[in-house]
Formats: sequence, structure tokens, C-alpha cells
Amino acid sequence: EGPFWRRRFTSWLQAVIHTYQQLVPERWEVEKRLRAESPLMAALVHLTGYRLLEAVHLLVTAGDVRLGTLLAQGGGRAAGHALLDHQLQVWHEAGILEKYVAPERVLVYKLLAGQVDEVVAAMDPRLMDWRRAFGLYHWFQLSPQAPLADVLRWYESAQQRQVAPAPAPYYEELAEGPSRAFGRRHLDVTYHLMCLAARHLSGLCLDRSGRAAGADGDEGMVAEGDGGHRWQAMF
Repeated sequence: EGPFWRRRFTSWLQAVIHTYQQLVPERWEVEKRLRAESPLMAALVHLTGYRLLEAVHLLVTAGDVRLGTLLAQGGGRAAGHALLDHQLQVWHEAGILEKYVAPERVLVYKLLAGQVDEVVAAMDPRLMDWRRAFGLYHWFQLSPQAPLADVLRWYESAQQRQVAPAPAPYYEELAEGPSRAFGRRHLDVTYHLMCLAARHLSGLCLDRSGRAAGADGDEGMVAEGDGGHRWQAMF
């Protein structure tokens, strides 16, 4: 999985997130309201789709140049996680975070520090579908060199702990909303495509319940003949 593949995967995942957003009018309304009421939260929503330029522009336009600069310099790079994580710990022990820092700003700091679990759990479910949650683990939790199989394992772990939404099919999401129930029988075809990619690249695949399986644990997977051509077209 070289840099070129990872860039294409990021572009594809961003497109998937954007497409889902267009299909859910309620999300557009919530984002529009956030832009007017809370530029910080609106910027955070941009970050969940890895729209860094939009987030930086929104913050700078709102006069929050320091945070905008931090985003522009750090982005989702894992190199600065330890430093920012340590700084957050110092502020927490001094009582600064709870008393003087807006909750939305704390979430942005935590995301840049790689504390993805806390961000996913704190977000409004209407703004945190499984695609965005998966993307956050891919972009902010692990290093850019991490293989897709590792991202799937992190996301699977978050599902098991009922932190991240389950990869439910689109029609179930529309009917029920995002769910954190682990072990769903039906999973989104997009998630199956990711599993196919991971299996192709590293031998990992997931069974129908979302558990990691070996090369023989193919139950519930989209067959190569059914999904392989879609995968090649998307990547």
C-alpha cells in the first residue's frame, strides 16, 4: 500500500462521505445551522470528512487564526499526536480545559491528538455516520503509512466497544438512524469493498458479524466476482 494508493483511497472515502451527505437532507440542515451558530463545531464536521482546507478557511474567516494555523500545520499527521496529547493532559491536570476552553475546541484538539474514540462518542449521531467514524480512525488515529487492515481492526474494536456506529446498509440508516449495535447481520456494501481491499492487500477479511477472520473465514463477504470489479473501478 504505497502513497499513491493511500491518496486514492482517501479521495474515494471522501467522495463516499460526500455522497451520503447529499442523500440525507437533515445533515445539510444541521451543518447549515452549525455554520451560523458555532464555527468551531462546523469546522469539526469538516474535519470528520477530512476537508482540511474548508475547516481552515472557516476558522480563519471566523477570526480563529491560531486554531486554523494549527490545523494547517498539523492536519491529520500522527507525528504531533504525542506532543498535543501531552499538552492536553497538562491542561486537564491544571483544570484549564474544563474551565476555560470551549467543548468544541477541546474536541478539535483531541482529534488532532489522535483521541478519536472520545471525538466519535461525543459527536451528534446525526453528524457521525459509520463512514465518517471509519475515516477518523484512518486519518487521525493511525499513521499515514498504516495499512488498511490496521484501520479496519481499530474501527472493529471501536464497534465492539460501541463507540463507533456500525456499518449498517444505507436503507437501514435511513429507517433507524446510525446505530452502535455490534454484530449486525447486514453490512453496507461499501464496508464489504473495504474488506475485499484489505483481503487483497494483506490477507485480512471480516466475517458477517464484523470480526476479523483468516483467509478461510469468508462467510458474509461480497464475492470477488460480485464486488471485485466495483473495487477496481473505485480505486
